[in-house]
Amino acid sequence: MPRLNYTRRRTIDKRQVRLLVDARPGDEIRIRGHIVLEESSALPESASVQLYVCRSPYLRRTFVIGPVRPRVEVDLEIGTLPDANGLRADVRIVDVEDPSRRILAICSRCRLAGNADDDERRTGLLGVRRGDFDLPLWKVHLDELAGNGVWLEISRRVPDFRAFATRSEVQSLVIPEVVRRVAWKVLVEECFSDDPEEETPAARWVRWCFRLPGVGQFNGDAGREVRERWVDEIAEAFCRDCGLERRAAGFLACGDD
Repeated sequence: MPRLNYTRRRTIDKRQVRLLVDARPGDEIRIRGHIVLEESSALPESASVQLYVCRSPYLRRTFVIGPVRPRVEVDLEIGTLPDANGLRADVRIVDVEDPSRRILAICSRCRLAGNADDDERRTGLLGVRRGDFDLPLWKVHLDELAGNGVWLEISRRVPDFRAFATRSEVQSLVIPEVVRRVAWKVLVEECFSDDPEEETPAARWVRWCFRLPGVGQFNGDAGREVRERWVDEIAEAFCRDCGLERRAAGFLACGDD
C-alpha cells in the first residue's frame, strides 16, 4: 500500500480486493470475498476495515468489517435492492480512535463481480470479466496465471461485456492477440518446462496450444529461439483453426479505404 503525497493516506491495490455480489430475486443482497492488506502491521491497532457501499438513490451506507489483518474475509448482508446494477464500494481503513475518523488507507470504486463472474464459476481457459478501467477497451490479465488463470478484462465503458467478447470484431482481432500473449508469457517469459499433463493453468494452456493443428511437439528443454518460433506457430495455427477469415469477412470486404 504505497503512500500518497502529503496526506499520508495509503492506496490499497485493487488487485488485492476480491468481492462478489450475490443477488437473488426476493433475497437481500450479500457481498462476499476477501481483502489482502499488505503491510497491515504498519497500521495502528485502532484501525478498522470498513466497506462503504453506494447505489444512488437507494443506498449509501458504511459497513464495519472488523480489525485489520493480512487477509480480511468479507460476508455482508447489505439490504434489499431491485438488483445489483450500479452498486459500487470503497474499502476504507479508518482510525476509529481519531475523532475525525481519519481514513488511513483506501481502495476506491472496487470491482464488484456478479455471480457469473465468480472465479469458482469460471469455465474454459480464458475467463471474461469486467475490468476496473475506462481505456483501452480490453486488457489481458496474466497476473493470476499461477492461480485462477488468464482473464480477458473488458472496459467498464462497455455496457454488456459478455456480448462484447462474442462480437466478430473481438473474436477476429482481439482473441488471436490474447492467445499470442499467453503463449509468449508461458513459453518464453516463464520458460514452462513442467509436465503439460498437469492440472495447472499454465499446463492446460500448453496442452491446448500444442494440440492445435500444425504446431510442433512440446519439449521442456527447448531454448528461447525454438520457444519464440512456437509462439508464431501457435498464433498462426489458432487463426486457421478458428476460421479467422470467416470471422473477419466484414473487415476483409472493406478494401483499403
